[in-house]
This record gives sequence, structure tokens and C-alpha cells, in this order.
Amino acid sequence: MNILYIEDTKSSRDLVKINLKKKGYKVDTAITVYEAIKKMKKNKYDIILLDIFLTDASGYDVAIYARQELNLTTPIIAVTAIKKEYTPSTKMVGMNDFIQKPIDFDVLINRMEKLTV
Repeated sequence: MNILYIEDTKSSRDLVKINLKKKGYKVDTAITVYEAIKKMKKNKYDIILLDIFLTDASGYDVAIYARQELNLTTPIIAVTAIKKEYTPSTKMVGMNDFIQKPIDFDVLINRMEKLTV
């Protein structure tokens, strides 16, 4: 599975990348919204993991752009520290699911697999 993880915090980015690579996934990362959009235009991903609070824009903006401007149907999972009760807005902008930080990798992998069947 080819994954794009959009995350501006290095420690979070590294943790996810290392853990998913150990499980055999290919993980590409983007730090900025510009870099993420460039990669989404150029590459085909099976799933996108998207932090909500990025330095240069919100994950909501990225999801809207991916759906409306790039016409991507790639599943998007929000990766966030936001409490569960605030997640309905993730669905409204085209995200398929969310997972709360700190990440339980068994739960994340299960959700990724369900969305990419």
C-alpha cells in the first residue's frame, strides 16, 4: 500500500513512517501544503493520512482541495489530537475517517485496510 502522510511535526512524521514501514507499507511524507499538493498531483496513493493542524494551512483545506480541485477519490484519514466529538467536520470536507493522536497503530492499520479494499 502506498501512503502519503501529511504532517508538519517531525517527531509525529517519523513515528508514523517508521511504524508503517515496519509493517511493509510504503510511506511518502509531506511537510507543507504546497509539497502535499505537488505530490498528490504527481503520484498515485492508496490512502492519505492528513494532520488537521498544519503550519501553513489546515488539513480541512487540503482535503477540500484534493476533492474539489484534484478530483481525488483516494481515501483520506484525518490524524488529529482533536477530540472525537469535533470530528463530524472531517466528513463534511471529504475525509473518510479519523484517528486520534497518540496513534494506536493496530487501529490505524485496520482502518486503512478497510478503506482500501
